[in-house]
Amino acid sequence: MLRKRQVHVDGNHPLPSNASQRSSCLFRRKIRLPVSRHVRSTAIRFTLIELLVVIAIIAILASILLPTLNKAREKVHTVSCKNNLRQVGAMFTFYADDQNGFCPPAFDSRGGSLYKGFTWDDFLGCNRYDGRALTLEEGRNDWWGCLPSLKVYCCPALGRNFPNPERRNFYVVNGPAWGPFRPKLSPGLNDSLADSERMQIFKLGKVKRPSRFIMLTELAAPGKFAGYINSMTISSGASQIYNSKNAESKSIDPIHQGRYNYCFSDGHVKDFHPLETDGSGGTGAPELWIND
Repeated sequence: MLRKRQVHVDGNHPLPSNASQRSSCLFRRKIRLPVSRHVRSTAIRFTLIELLVVIAIIAILASILLPTLNKAREKVHTVSCKNNLRQVGAMFTFYADDQNGFCPPAFDSRGGSLYKGFTWDDFLGCNRYDGRALTLEEGRNDWWGCLPSLKVYCCPALGRNFPNPERRNFYVVNGPAWGPFRPKLSPGLNDSLADSERMQIFKLGKVKRPSRFIMLTELAAPGKFAGYINSMTISSGASQIYNSKNAESKSIDPIHQGRYNYCFSDGHVKDFHPLETDGSGGTGAPELWIND
């Protein structure tokens, strides 16, 4: 007699022969879980008072952080300006090394000069010290910023006060030190000078106190463009304050938290209040504009 095959579900309890069929039917059935008709919303709702409290807290935090962020931004601008002045000071040194110790003058305004209309940034641009390669014609005719300047000539803090900052040069040379004349620009461009004229060319090696003698500083003026003769020199801290104007010709305070940056003849850069450089700022500092 044949024994019917026993089906074990869990290995312990035998099931009747038709149990497997019932089991398969159970697995085929869809199991539905009871769902409540009233499901609570999980969205978080704020009252008007709570929203106002949050807004007030954000406003307080902003009022605390914004001045700090502004000071940090001004600090970055000051550091960037100092780096620019160091680079321009290095260009003056390289130029002097190639020109028998003579620095580029502020400008050349002689009527019969081959370099009439040249400014000190043109001298650097024609000889590629600043990365440009200006031609003689471009140097002479670049009176109103026709050619783009470089970021190295643009103080980022002063640039915010003027349109087209990329076409401006915000740096000036020490007026009493640099006369309007210059030595030959390069061996291929000879421009004879009388002895009396050559005596007015500033020689870097003749500085008596290089670490205490200003070579370059910054100045803002509406008509001050790269390559334009206007506002290429300054002769004192008081004059620097008086002549600093924005695009609307309104006076502006020293841009770096009440101070300006100064590049000295030895190449180091330091910030001062302008009157401190004249010895009239109450600090007893010697005048830094005169080579004595």
